[in-house]
Amino acid sequence: MSKLLFQESQAFRQKALWILLTVITGGSIVLFGIALFNQVIVNEQFGDKPMSDSALFIGFVLVIGFAVFLSWFFYSIRLETIIDERTIKYKFWPFIREYKVIPIQSVYSIEVEKYRPIMEYGGWGYRFSMKGRGLCLNVSKNKGLRIKLKDGFELLLGTQKAEELTTVVESLKKNMI
Repeated sequence: MSKLLFQESQAFRQKALWILLTVITGGSIVLFGIALFNQVIVNEQFGDKPMSDSALFIGFVLVIGFAVFLSWFFYSIRLETIIDERTIKYKFWPFIREYKVIPIQSVYSIEVEKYRPIMEYGGWGYRFSMKGRGLCLNVSKNKGLRIKLKDGFELLLGTQKAEELTTVVESLKKNMI
């Protein structure tokens, strides 16, 4: 069994993301709630072409269901990275559910580096490079582990522990030579 060198688990917990999500979903729920209240309780039509009361109620329930699903979905997204002496393992739940394993012998080059998430990949999450730099899995900020494989595949795994990961990568590079 190989010795564990590095382990990291990351999730979307940025305040700005959750504020935006709350404003969008909360605003939709409030709008449907007002429409439902005005049309069913106050007995005033809501809008120029109002929905039927039952369609409005179904829409309200669907909006609540979608808001709950969307919140759960963003809350459950998790990037996990594990590095031991022989392999690099990663998964990005729910998109990649099982660990993908990269044997160290198949790595051409490996570096911890600063990158530009929006300019290079169009943002955060499960991304493909807009400049031909492969796949990027990231959650926040702008530091990551860039792995180039001997078969030409390139992967960037975002990290919040850049200093710790740099130490691990330097020791791996010594063993790769």
